[in-house]
Amino acid sequence: MSLDVEMVSTSSHASSARSGAPPSPGPDLDREIERRVFGRESSRPAPPFSTEDWTASTMAELVARRTGWTFDVMRQDGVWSAMWIERPQASAGPKRRVLSLVTATAPTRPLAICRALLRAAGSPRWPSGALNETRWAARSRTP
Repeated sequence: MSLDVEMVSTSSHASSARSGAPPSPGPDLDREIERRVFGRESSRPAPPFSTEDWTASTMAELVARRTGWTFDVMRQDGVWSAMWIERPQASAGPKRRVLSLVTATAPTRPLAICRALLRAAGSPRWPSGALNETRWAARSRTP
């Protein structure tokens, strides 16, 4: 069985690094995730998203649930690839439409997850405000 995929648009926005180099793992990247993805500014250390696999995976699952974008990660030839995919609510016809596809690679799984997430958060189609904790808490209490 083959699956035809129709790509509507792709995103390859540059990451936060002004030099054009991909961000390196560590506290600076973790704070950038906190700021750009979750909208939080804090003087406390951010969770180790870019260096701890469990933390990065948990964050990705949380973000996927809150945004409606799907997430996948795989390893090929020693390189990790992570991707965020936006699909329409209901795909009609034999083709599955992809509205946005954002990818990134890295030598480690958590770093690939973080790089792809920063790129996705910079996409014009990213649901801004979906990860705002105050908005989420208010929505989750609504019957």
